[in-house]
Amino acid sequence: MNNRIVQLVVVAFVGAFLAWLLMRDEEPAPQAAPKATVRPVEIPAKSAETPPASAGTKDRVVFRLPKMASASAKGEESPPPLKPEDFQVPKAWLLRGSGSKNYELRSDRETVFTGNYSALLSSHDKDVSPNLSGSGIQAVLAAPYVGTRMELSAVLRGSGTRNGGSVWMYVTDPSRVIIAYQVAQMTPTADVNEWTRYRVVMDIPFHGEVLAYGFTLQGKGKLWVDDVHLRAVDNNVPVTGPQNVHQVGVIAQAVSADGALTNPANLDFEDIQITRERQPPPPPDEIKGTRF
Repeated sequence: MNNRIVQLVVVAFVGAFLAWLLMRDEEPAPQAAPKATVRPVEIPAKSAETPPASAGTKDRVVFRLPKMASASAKGEESPPPLKPEDFQVPKAWLLRGSGSKNYELRSDRETVFTGNYSALLSSHDKDVSPNLSGSGIQAVLAAPYVGTRMELSAVLRGSGTRNGGSVWMYVTDPSRVIIAYQVAQMTPTADVNEWTRYRVVMDIPFHGEVLAYGFTLQGKGKLWVDDVHLRAVDNNVPVTGPQNVHQVGVIAQAVSADGALTNPANLDFEDIQITRERQPPPPPDEIKGTRF
């Protein structure tokens, strides 16, 4: 009996000791005072895009990611659709001629004699009739030049032309009747692909009202013109051949509805005008004047 009691006591003592050991291992290690929970303070963004905080969200932690650069800021945005083609035309010059609808007058910076631009007169119809012509023309009041001898000169260069090009000038009286006319054709023996200067010299009659001058392309091809000069010369400079009597007495078509310019302008073709349409057609001609 005594032995049984002793065994029970020993078992109880061992069990208590083991329980104490287990409880000792699971007890957390002593720590300093527990850290208080720190909540990030939300700083209001300056951007107008930040929505105001609503009631009941004071303790909500909000994380804001930095804004990423947009594709446009990186230059990766696709280019806008192309606008309709813009034409560059020489300012103060008009497209005229017997077949002006078959030609274009443009400013060109690829083929120049001097400066940045030249004038390019070209046929846009490969089968344009050789009897038709396109002209770049400018008209000024003749009053400052009457009684003087005038020289018009320009450098010409052609490509694919059949009859070449020409420079010319004429004078009309108050009734638009041509009273003086001179023309210089491109020399057939010259290389039309090389810049060559052509000139006409003519006396301006005292009863002249308008002095018109320009360049013409007959038939198909291209004609570049640059470095135009209009100046008075001494009477010792000979006129360039006899008057072209087949043009004298002809009624010329009105150059512009706005009338003649006061002074020559843009003779070097450096002043350009941007347009999306063909140059305006010649004004209505009630007396059926000849187109040059």
